[in-house]
Amino acid sequence: QAVSSIVKEFIPKRVNDNIGIVVFGTSVMTASPLSFDKNAQAKIIKHLDIGVAGDKTALLDSIAGSINILKNSHAKSKIIIVLTDGEDTASLIPLQVIKNLIKKHNIKIYAIGIGESNKFILNTLAKINSGKAFFATSKDSLAQVYVEIDKLETSQIEQNKIIQKEY
Repeated sequence: QAVSSIVKEFIPKRVNDNIGIVVFGTSVMTASPLSFDKNAQAKIIKHLDIGVAGDKTALLDSIAGSINILKNSHAKSKIIIVLTDGEDTASLIPLQVIKNLIKKHNIKIYAIGIGESNKFILNTLAKINSGKAFFATSKDSLAQVYVEIDKLETSQIEQNKIIQKEY
């Protein structure tokens, strides 16, 4: 519940970001493709429960799923924020393959570990393209991580403007 509430608060702040949501456990599921619809994403997060994708942790496979969503994006900055609470116990894709994909598609990883997360893997993923690894031990420290990520990743997009002129 703590993670869900913090993520639901973070997403609406990213007004100019096209966000996708990938959920992982034993398997990996795309809960939301890239979208600007923050209301729909808040509803999706509200209905996600721990264990919905299985009781194991396919961390590296979830990164591969996220890369698959981002690889065709034309955005200047491609970011994955991965939040995990455990060791990778279910991935089929090796770390080296994931590292190569991150480099190939120029994706930055912000890795957040809570609980018994693998610090080596999270630090390794974050270092590839100047991302950052965080380790939270409480709801407050997790909220602070998202505040820091929000500051690190500012985004601006040109929006279409309609100007009405009267002659």
